[in-house]
Order: sequence, then C-alpha cells, then structure tokens
Amino acid sequence: MKLTIDQSEILYEIAEIHLDWVLKYNQESDATFSNMLKLNHDKLINCFCMDVYTEIEVTNKLLDIRAQVLRL
Repeated sequence: MKLTIDQSEILYEIAEIHLDWVLKYNQESDATFSNMLKLNHDKLINCFCMDVYTEIEVTNKLLDIRAQVLRL
C-alpha cells in the first residue's frame, strides 16, 4: 500500500504514540519504532479487504487509528 507524504506522517505519529505507550507500561519491552511502524502499517492494510480504496478512505482510517491510539 502506497501512502502519501501526509499519510506517512500520520502513520509515523501513530507509531511514536504507540511505542511511548508500550514503553511506559512495559519498560522491559523490546519494542522498537520500526516494530510499531510495521505493526500499525499492517493494521492499516488489514482494514481494506480489497485492492480498491481511495486516498480519502486511507486517510480517514489512519485518523481513526490515531484516535484509538491516543485513547490508550
């Protein structure tokens, strides 16, 4: 799945927030930014069953995921 620059920035923000949360509640975790980035990118990909999706749908899903991560 190719992302726009803005979408990539949202995904990076999600990964940063997610990693901060993991390390806050599990200091012994071996989680890395790269792991969180991959995990959340995979999560995004799994939201779309078909290969047909619009840029707006992807952006909206990223915003939904960011909202979920901010509520952690």
